[in-house]
Amino acid sequence: MQRFVGKYLNKLDAKGRVSVPAQFRDVLGKQNLKGFYCSPSAIQANLTGCGEDFFARIDSALQNLNPYSPEYAAQSMQAFGDASYLEFDTEGRARLPDELIAHSEIRGQVQFVGLGLFFELWNPEAFPTARAERIGILRQDFQRKAPPA
Repeated sequence: MQRFVGKYLNKLDAKGRVSVPAQFRDVLGKQNLKGFYCSPSAIQANLTGCGEDFFARIDSALQNLNPYSPEYAAQSMQAFGDASYLEFDTEGRARLPDELIAHSEIRGQVQFVGLGLFFELWNPEAFPTARAERIGILRQDFQRKAPPA
């Protein structure tokens, strides 16, 4: 299985189109996709992009929930109800819908960040703060689990 890895900074044009990194397009192509699923993050001002493999994992996890429960409704709305399928044009670009651009506050450039099974799209000015917060979480977790010296 291929993974989404690395960071890429690409331009968002006036029509809301962004070139999706070739490495990410290759991973999606191996999942028989000519685009990707994109949804607003429920926890931060960024977007989540993924292919069929990640959607299958979400589907599988949802099978463990009561389909009439509030948790199921919330998680399936986030994963599926708020998602858009964005097709690539002949140049490997995808058009970000206006509501996704507004949610992520993306202006002019898009920071792509690979996270293995999925990837994120960020306003490049907001990403360093989020990255620092995540590194802080890793450090806290490491310190909590590290054996005493």
